[in-house]
Amino acid sequence: MAFEDLLPEVGDKGRFQILQVFFFAIPMILIGSHFLLENFTAFVPEHRCWVHFLDNTSALLNVSGNLNFSSLLKFSIPLDSNGNPEKCRRFFWPQWQSLGPNVTGQNVSQLEMEPCVDGWVYDQSIFTSSIVTEWDLVCDSQTLKSFSQSIFLAGNLVGYLIWGYLSDRFGRKGMLLPNFLMLAVSSTGTAFVQSFPVYCCFRFLFGSSVTGIMVGSGTLTQEWTTNQHRPMVTVIFTLCFSMGHLFLGFVAYGIQEWRKFQLVMSAPFFAFFLASWWLPESARWLIVQNRYDEALKVLTKVAKINGVKETTLTIEVRGEGGARAGMWEMVAFQAKPSSQGPTKRKVPSLMMFLQISVGQGTGEFLSSLVSEGPCSPLPPPLLSQNHSLHSFLWAVSVFPPHFFLCSVV
Repeated sequence: MAFEDLLPEVGDKGRFQILQVFFFAIPMILIGSHFLLENFTAFVPEHRCWVHFLDNTSALLNVSGNLNFSSLLKFSIPLDSNGNPEKCRRFFWPQWQSLGPNVTGQNVSQLEMEPCVDGWVYDQSIFTSSIVTEWDLVCDSQTLKSFSQSIFLAGNLVGYLIWGYLSDRFGRKGMLLPNFLMLAVSSTGTAFVQSFPVYCCFRFLFGSSVTGIMVGSGTLTQEWTTNQHRPMVTVIFTLCFSMGHLFLGFVAYGIQEWRKFQLVMSAPFFAFFLASWWLPESARWLIVQNRYDEALKVLTKVAKINGVKETTLTIEVRGEGGARAGMWEMVAFQAKPSSQGPTKRKVPSLMMFLQISVGQGTGEFLSSLVSEGPCSPLPPPLLSQNHSLHSFLWAVSVFPPHFFLCSVV
């Protein structure tokens, strides 16, 4: 007897399976949003060098006279080819002669300049703060912004290599609990860090725990589902992952400070950690580990949740009349090839990877047409100034390829 033959006895598509999918679908929405979180928390605003007599209020009053702010800016910071203040350089000395009408680009380029040794002034019209403005990740330090996202993805890779093995060794629920805790602590702790290196460490831990949750929840749900319904479960989780992109845009519209934004998007993970204590372990995994009594208790509990009366379970499931030992050994023999090692996780993981990759890749192309190309219903200045709107349009454009893949699963 295969384990799939046991599931109809306790309910293979009942209330328990619905609640289980619903429970994991909600954190999957939040996890999906965290994959794009740095689009907002690491937003790079317009910026220029900080100038003492220009950005110090008392000094500005002493030197301004009849000059307006634009004029003062002109002899403080050179202009780029588009006529905007340069982002990474300023004049070493105030260039009062640049107020004259005969200053050419050639003689301005020959003037002595220096980097932004006193810091930067950032535009706060879109977001009041981000990790870029917090730790000045611009100019010579701009690569550090990409480094933080690379650290997050490195955590994803390490998590996939570690948590899959540990899940087979110590159980699906046994690995979900520490991952939910690490997910909550690392993501929430990120909102309170005071240095960029510590921020990257938290991002690495978060990336690792994200993979642990995705692998653990997917495996646990698949093992309580028959082969017929497993593709649909994967589709639901993938769609929830994409819904996280939509949710992210809505939250970002109302919160412009990166620490508050990070905290709002992370605090709910503590609730999922507490709720995960009530998750039942995989009966399939328990049988493989020869923990038959625990497996029988879990199956009985699931049967009650699904409304299957205990007296209706077959003698093979109950193990009555001396048939128990032989039945469990046969189920364990049937379950081992699909429950141990990476093979069990490979197919659903590849399905989710295919849907996310194709969906986001096609969505990126559609988004470029909708937000910037000839199909754009809005003027480019509006989109460039409204980061949340651009993110929302991108998230919406991801759904059509997902629905297409759903139709062929």
